[in-house]
Amino acid sequence: MAETDAQRSLLLTGFGPFPGTPENPSIALVETLAEGFADTPGLALHKHILPTEWAHVHHQAPALLDTVQPDIVVHFGLCRGANGFRIERSAYNQASRLEDAADALPHSPAILTVGTPRLDTRLSTTHLARELRQAGIPALPSLSAGRYLCNTLYYLSLNWAAKQAHRPLVLFVHIPPASGDGGYLDDAEIARGADTLLREVLHRPRLAAHHAVPASHAA
Repeated sequence: MAETDAQRSLLLTGFGPFPGTPENPSIALVETLAEGFADTPGLALHKHILPTEWAHVHHQAPALLDTVQPDIVVHFGLCRGANGFRIERSAYNQASRLEDAADALPHSPAILTVGTPRLDTRLSTTHLARELRQAGIPALPSLSAGRYLCNTLYYLSLNWAAKQAHRPLVLFVHIPPASGDGGYLDDAEIARGADTLLREVLHRPRLAAHHAVPASHAA
């Protein structure tokens, strides 16, 4: 992706409720971000909320990416144990046997039967986390998005991006619970952190790592 003012396509996603979380804050966050960035010059913005269901994510996420053909993809999900933002570097070709919002289990321990063990974002998660901390928002780069549906979505998106000629950027960000739900940040601080991060991704395409871990690298 070149550093130009040409039209770019951005896809923002969040997740619906899942066991133990009847209200997923990533829904409202995506809506807030979409409203705030709706009139950004040169940006075609798309948003989508995915049901937290193994089968739906596995089959519909690639179809969504094929339809939108985004240049930049930023996924948001909730990490209930996080104290701040977790900027995820890697996704793994593994799925835990945990029930989804439809009380279903993954179809297989592997997300893709024939797939690279690990895929990494081309963005510098260390830099993005540092930018958030400098803005007063707690954030850390993370080496793993877990093995639940956040990881599955990230893996499928990174796998899709690796096959595209226009080399889209893909990122997964775990947000912490808000202070009203036992966290340390209030809703406004979480929204400000997500806004800061998204602006950094949009306006600093050089964040794409020049020495990214090869897609064939296994953990």
